[in-house]
Amino acid sequence: MTMKLKIGHVFQAAETVTAIINANRPLPSKGAYRLARLYAKLKPEFDLIAQRRNAMIEAYGYKAPLPVDVEGGTVTLAENFSVPPDKLAEFMKAWAEIANEEIEVAVEPIPLDQLDNGSGSSGVTAAEFIVLDDLVEG
Repeated sequence: MTMKLKIGHVFQAAETVTAIINANRPLPSKGAYRLARLYAKLKPEFDLIAQRRNAMIEAYGYKAPLPVDVEGGTVTLAENFSVPPDKLAEFMKAWAEIANEEIEVAVEPIPLDQLDNGSGSSGVTAAEFIVLDDLVEG
């Protein structure tokens, strides 16, 4: 089965699924399995999206100064590319256009009951369900 998903949704959902898995949340076996399968399908798409987004950021050629406290004082490093503050609105507009593009992803929604620990509780938070949206079906 494939689903049409917006790029922004895939990006956020992949980060959310990764966080749930990395936190080793208590889930029934079927739910853990389905999350692992969802991760395996979202990860390659996420990587492509992240590369595209990172290329947009790197195109600005700007590395934000990052103050780091060390023994004897503060040192300013600039290790990661970032969006210059005066270009943030421009970047957000360009990213929003990309985030609204739809792609087809070979995923199936996870039935809500497979994430239920038996007492009506889940290892997934309400905020995470909001992000996962139609990747979980009730």
